[in-house]
Amino acid sequence: MGDFDYAPARTGGLSPNQLQNTAAGSIYIGEDVASYVRRATALEMQKAGVDIAEGNGRMIEGEVLELMADDLGYSVDWSYAITYRVVDASTKREMFSKTYRPEPRKTGKFGNPSDYTPSVNLLILDAAEQFMADVKRDGLLATTLATR
Repeated sequence: MGDFDYAPARTGGLSPNQLQNTAAGSIYIGEDVASYVRRATALEMQKAGVDIAEGNGRMIEGEVLELMADDLGYSVDWSYAITYRVVDASTKREMFSKTYRPEPRKTGKFGNPSDYTPSVNLLILDAAEQFMADVKRDGLLATTLATR
């Protein structure tokens, strides 16, 4: 696994562990968004049988473009966008790049963080699964990343 970045923290004045939202107030999670998404992606790749250990010749990088709670109104619409890249570890040449925007998820407006965590996790999972399907179809997983 390579580097992951959270663009809204880099360019939008948010804290690295702050989710974007439309209503007053701020939403924070227990770790940096980039680290959270990197770890979730790695877990999904491992579950799919991909060897993500160093030395396999390829790095997977990600740039989280959006992790947004549209929390105006009586419910919360969660949206997510990430650009995944596959990079040759030795040459640093980009072999694949695509932005994924899974279908938004909806949660209730008033609740605890435990109420919205599953929706956020499902958004990340949806994008990771779409990414894995694409790179597998393009032969990047089968030919460049060792599988178990």
